[in-house]
Amino acid sequence: MTLLQGFWHGINFLMPAWAVALLMAGAIKLLWRQEALGRPWWALTLVGAGVGMGALVIGLMVTGQDGRLATYAAMLVAMTLSMGVYALHWFRR
Repeated sequence: MTLLQGFWHGINFLMPAWAVALLMAGAIKLLWRQEALGRPWWALTLVGAGVGMGALVIGLMVTGQDGRLATYAAMLVAMTLSMGVYALHWFRR
């Protein structure tokens, strides 16, 4: 594998976390306007993508393969919980 192929492989490995984070941030800002008022969409996206990328890497280390359904399910659960907690102010500042 060349360096360029490795780069694109890494980008494609992490892309599901970023895509889902963007979609979830938009949905949070659309559906829960008042609750998520103090949280900008880019901050929601960064929180979700960071947690999602972590879940993908942990899933790769645990299963030894990329693209397992359990890994994507864990990514969605982790992103939903983290973005929900962050956006809806379920913790004290």
